[in-house]
Amino acid sequence: MAGQALSAGATSARLALMTAAWHKMGSWASEKILPPRGLLDEYARGYRLNHRPKSVALVEGRAAHLKRILGNLLPADLTEARLLDHIAKRQAEGASGPTINLELQVLSRALGSTWKALWPRLRKLEERRDVGRALDAEEERRLLEAAARNTSPLIYPYLMLLIWTGMREGEARMLRWGQVNFEEGLIIVGASKTAAGTGRAIPMSGALRAAMELQASRYARWFGTIKPEWYVFPASNRRRPVDPARPAGSLKRAWEAVRRAAGVIAGCTICATRSARSWPRRGSLSRLCWI
Repeated sequence: MAGQALSAGATSARLALMTAAWHKMGSWASEKILPPRGLLDEYARGYRLNHRPKSVALVEGRAAHLKRILGNLLPADLTEARLLDHIAKRQAEGASGPTINLELQVLSRALGSTWKALWPRLRKLEERRDVGRALDAEEERRLLEAAARNTSPLIYPYLMLLIWTGMREGEARMLRWGQVNFEEGLIIVGASKTAAGTGRAIPMSGALRAAMELQASRYARWFGTIKPEWYVFPASNRRRPVDPARPAGSLKRAWEAVRRAAGVIAGCTICATRSARSWPRRGSLSRLCWI
């Protein structure tokens, strides 16, 4: 095929399955088989058409690691042994089991098949099912004090919003000023993971109002005014916010600095107070979610 020899490790059955998938996806061009890099790009283009931006970003993020490590191979070289090497490299880089599992699921879909059909003897990595433990009052105090001292002007009001509203992290990061009603003391949730969550109104506590008012005063200094369609947590560079029309990207770096400064255990991220029925105790960093 295009003058290239296929890996001896690829079985004829698997090659036939992949070949059928490539024909179905239209991946033949000038009698050449697209490498995984090209197949992943094709898959991502189709995925963007009917999925939310957050889901697209997740898939593209996982695909980036696949392309970096496996992108220039032939598809038939993606054997179980080769993928075990990929898993070992990603684990050495600190990637978690769920992250690596998702990467290989994205790869199988780009190949037009399923994990089980392509790599039947390759087991998925174990994923943690526990939700962690509640942070105690002393840890909460240290975290908020560290956030207030952090060089990021976004991390303290962001954590306060999570603590006092029970909003999901994505809901908080995408919050716009038009959803903050100081007059009535309400936060209106925008697009949510569930239909019931979208548009819900959450009362602001005194502590949260103070944090949001501080953020508003800083905002006026940064941009001169506040528009309803602008994001409460705007896109920033390493020194300061720069574009209120775009939301901040990941606040993971600032959070990790805060966590280290507060002496809170590694390998965790904040989840705001949530349960299937209600928020059991507002004003609490309710649980430590392991990643």
